[in-house]
Amino acid sequence: MKPGLEIHVGGQRQLLFDDFFLSTWLSENQDWTTGIRWSVGRVEKSEPLMIADKPWEMGIAWLSPLREGGMYRLWYNTILPAEKYKVDNLRVCYAESSDGLEWHKPALGVMLWNGSTSNNLVYAGSPYSISCELGAVFADPSAPPNARYKLVGSELFPIPSSGTIWGACSGDGIHWTACDQPVLARYADNVGSAAYDPVQGNYVAYIRRYLNTGYGELLVGDHPVRGAWRGRAISRIESENFRQWSYPELVVAPDLEDGLDTDLHLGAYCRYEGAENAHFMFISMVRHRKSQPGISDVQVAVSRDNRHWIRPTRQPLIVHGPVGSFDESRVDPAPGFVWIGEDHLALYIRNEGFPADREPSGGHPLGGAMSRVVMRRDRIVGIEAGPEGGSICTRPLIFSGRRLLLNLEPTGADAQLRVQILSPAPGGKGPVPSAFSGYSLDDCVPLTQDELDAVVRWEGGAEVGRWAGQPVRLQVHLRSMRLYAFQFSD
Repeated sequence: MKPGLEIHVGGQRQLLFDDFFLSTWLSENQDWTTGIRWSVGRVEKSEPLMIADKPWEMGIAWLSPLREGGMYRLWYNTILPAEKYKVDNLRVCYAESSDGLEWHKPALGVMLWNGSTSNNLVYAGSPYSISCELGAVFADPSAPPNARYKLVGSELFPIPSSGTIWGACSGDGIHWTACDQPVLARYADNVGSAAYDPVQGNYVAYIRRYLNTGYGELLVGDHPVRGAWRGRAISRIESENFRQWSYPELVVAPDLEDGLDTDLHLGAYCRYEGAENAHFMFISMVRHRKSQPGISDVQVAVSRDNRHWIRPTRQPLIVHGPVGSFDESRVDPAPGFVWIGEDHLALYIRNEGFPADREPSGGHPLGGAMSRVVMRRDRIVGIEAGPEGGSICTRPLIFSGRRLLLNLEPTGADAQLRVQILSPAPGGKGPVPSAFSGYSLDDCVPLTQDELDAVVRWEGGAEVGRWAGQPVRLQVHLRSMRLYAFQFSD
């Protein structure tokens, strides 16, 4: 069936993190979408929530949190004590919390260390490896009970400079069984995240790859030139059965806007459970520059289908801390949103408090701590206009419900937002869209406050149910305001 022009939004929340909903309609009288930009929301940082404080922990590295019912669960990497730092003794540990703030490391009796199993070590990798660098742990709703939890990580083999990506399954998240074959039969530097996608009905993983070719490569003429090193990038693999996986496909890479010597160090994938067709990737951008050696901030990539990704803004969502702080160097987000009530969500963060050109006090480069950032619902990336004002016009929408709700945040003085409901004239042909009587911009009661679910009202009230089930457009005028989401509701 040929797709239609209308977007069926029903009564589901819709996030405005890209141009998917925006019309390119132009008329002689006005630009229907103009004067806007995309901008990130605000986050609140916590202090360190967990540090390496057990005899078998030389540091805290890659994190993977889940919230199940009233319990917060966390899998993380540590490195076992050695005379000096070695990547061949990374292990996966487990912790849990009742509030997401105070964490307990239970004695699980699973793995032997220093003659005792009284520790929280849970996984060392496949039988073929000597080390497991954790990528992600996720709950799989499609799996039988004994494989409800899946783990994907990078593993090192005894042969120098060799390894692979391997998976494991568990019924409780504590006792793990490695899969009988690798996810990817080559070492891929790191697994940023993995998840089950219930819409596509398959497994998806995002891995970090060295980007050795593609920049400055010349394969024509008499004097071919090999591609130059340009940092790390993020590739995507998928599987229908968690056994056979696709070949890695590049999805996000550093470019000229990022600047030379920039690594996309980690791609933490998060499916947004509260909205339709909304996927986020939080990318740790590591700068290898003399003025910023190893410093990282976090940018946001977005997707509608968990396959094609863009960065709508290069503005960082999370920035590293000042000199001397626990996060002065590294800010590496963990995959997966963790909801806190109905209106807030958290990202857990692996931090390092020392630049790459300094040794930590313990003499090992893992160091680190765990913290988190909290943001209000939907407020990751939104559409913003400055004091000069701007406007957006949507493509034709088909909705259900009786009221229009907006998630909006003032960004300056004299903030204001107004909405009109338009006829659905097709872009490029037909009559110019016009406002329905009583529902024009002049009829709209201006919205000026910070609200998660602001009800749009016109002089005649908030009722819009008369157009439910038929295509309409929304035109929004905003000034010193950021708009994150809309929803039609009863």
